[in-house]
Parts: sequence; structure tokens; C-alpha cells
Amino acid sequence: MPLVRFELPFDRIYSAASNGALGTAIPALTITAAGTGGLYTTPFRTPLDMDRSREAHLYAALYKPSGALVPAGFVAIQVVRTIARPDLAAADLPTTTFLEIPANHPNNTPIYFDLEDPLDPLFPPGILQPDDLVGLRVARLGANPGDDWASTLGIVTMLWLEYSENCRGAFCC
Repeated sequence: MPLVRFELPFDRIYSAASNGALGTAIPALTITAAGTGGLYTTPFRTPLDMDRSREAHLYAALYKPSGALVPAGFVAIQVVRTIARPDLAAADLPTTTFLEIPANHPNNTPIYFDLEDPLDPLFPPGILQPDDLVGLRVARLGANPGDDWASTLGIVTMLWLEYSENCRGAFCC
């Protein structure tokens, strides 16, 4: 099955995130080590070419904006999915996962993370229907006891969804 990468642009800041940049021209947000903040994406409808019988994955580019090198640690990232259907009220589905940042990771160097918690998938098979409207909020939960990375975190203001494309021919399956 061919994979499709669907870019989800930034809509607005959530909570205590501050405007930042990765380098000079890549917009980002920063969240302090003890802070709670992140971003909302622009809502999207279920992609028409998505094979909804397979799992989809949400990715983000995270980085350390500046400062001294720090030991490895975990950041607590909460993803809230709001899924609305024409025949069903909107439902908020929160998931928190812990991502490991390696020791002494250089400043302004992105790390691409799958925001998936293996025990609680964000987009398991069958969760999305053809007319769903989906919104996402991604945030660092710095006060979470499992968040022990002692540095400000940068989040690039674009996420991406990777999913399998519907089979449309004899050679794609």
C-alpha cells in the first residue's frame, strides 16, 4: 500500500506556548520545561483516498531551541483528537505519550516523532468515517511527573498524518 503524507497546518497557539522559529524561516512554538502549551491544527475532513481499514500515524518535528546541552529525558505530549460527524456530537479523545529526547541533542536540530502511544493508537483502523471533521491539539505537559526533560521544547507549527492509500488498481495491493 502506498503511504500518503498529509500536512496539517498550524491554526493557533494553545495555552502557554510562545512563538519561536527553527532556524530563521521555519515557524515554531516553544514551551518551557514546566509549562503546558502547544498548538491546534487547522481542522480537516477524512481524506478521500485514506484506507480507513488501516492505522494512520501523526508526526511532529520537535527540537531544543537553545541553551546548554542537557541529559536525556522524556517529554509528556498530549494529543487531543476531536472527531465530529454529521450524525454524532463532537467527541474529544485525549492521549498522552512520553517521547525520549536523546542526551546532548544539538540545538535547533529537529527530531521527527510519531506521536503514537503503542497502547492507545491515535488513528486505529475504523476510527474515521468518510464525512468526519477532525481537529487536533498537541501540547507538552511539562508539569506531568513523567516529563523530566529539563529544557524548553520547540514544536514546528506543522504536523503530518501518514496513512495508507486506498487501493485503486491491480498493482497497488
